[in-house]
Amino acid sequence: MWISEMWRSYEKYILSHELREIYHRANGMSTNEAHEKAVQESLSLWRHDPLFKKTVRENQNMDSKNRREK
Repeated sequence: MWISEMWRSYEKYILSHELREIYHRANGMSTNEAHEKAVQESLSLWRHDPLFKKTVRENQNMDSKNRREK
């Protein structure tokens, strides 16, 4: 998987999430179900990690910015 340089410091969290999502899709979940399941697993796995918390904030900020630009 290609990850932008902007997100490189968060690579382990992104890859972990994407691989879990792929796993759940391969086991029959819909796109949305697999995504939500992977989100919950990531939150459970990394919830005490300060860099993960920063990743979540950065992602939320980017999503917000993208919605405003549309």
